[in-house]
Amino acid sequence: VLRDESGSMKTEDVLAPESSSVGPGAREALATELTTPEAWSSLGEEFEVIIEPFSKAIPGTPGGTDIEKSLSDMLDRYPNLLGLVLVSDGDWNTGEPPARAATRFRMGDIPIFTVPVGSETRLPDLDVTAFDVPTFGIAGKPVRLPFTLASALAKDHAAILEIQTSEGETLTSEVIIPAMGRLQETILWTPKTVGDFKLTLTLPPADEEHDPINNTISAPISIRKEELKVLIIESFPRWEYRYLRNALERDPGVAVRCLLFHPDVTTPGGGRGYLAAFPEPDLLSTFDVIILGDVGVEAH
Repeated sequence: VLRDESGSMKTEDVLAPESSSVGPGAREALATELTTPEAWSSLGEEFEVIIEPFSKAIPGTPGGTDIEKSLSDMLDRYPNLLGLVLVSDGDWNTGEPPARAATRFRMGDIPIFTVPVGSETRLPDLDVTAFDVPTFGIAGKPVRLPFTLASALAKDHAAILEIQTSEGETLTSEVIIPAMGRLQETILWTPKTVGDFKLTLTLPPADEEHDPINNTISAPISIRKEELKVLIIESFPRWEYRYLRNALERDPGVAVRCLLFHPDVTTPGGGRGYLAAFPEPDLLSTFDVIILGDVGVEAH
């Protein structure tokens, strides 16, 4: 008795009876139930029943389902094999076609009894497959929140997506998910306070969905108050200097200090954010970036 343990067996599309209020179950749960030793105890007096898994899914590896190899291994390992029961969803994505091994079984007059699990067609479903929230963001600066939605519905589906922060703030976005397709979009969020947050993305369920359990996903993010300290050293306030200074000052994550060595001015400096003299080494080391412009040797 072979039990499929590949990644596709985690798919939740095993429908409960119509009278039950329980949602779809996982394929692997049904396969496990069908391959317990107790389920085959009635054959124990006449046959030696061996129950084995195959194509076990290993986290972090690409994996694959090689049904042909699993069947052929049984013929090689058990020369007295009288029959084989295959409990699987039938999805194979690596190795030779299973028909090759089935031919060997046929030539040896060894029957294969297949027990398919899962739905023959994908159930109507909406799925939040990814919510790629960055590890941290800066207070007062927009943060990109990319997400991916998938649809197994027969027609395009329009919905209002909602992202809620642990502080109660709510973001919404109108989306149209293509029929039997995927949608990748991004929402911009500008956090106002610092701290650790949990963001929860929710896609309202469609009327025809069997189970909306995969319509919500959460992710953490840390919002910090950080400033990049920049020192700009120039001689004349040239156009390039003014453009750079103004652009940096508009960024809330940057603290700008300037030093002008104008040849016609005896004392450097001159206004908000300007230094009166070249900083001492201990102060100079506090800057993250130093931009040195067109400053002559005589300014030293």
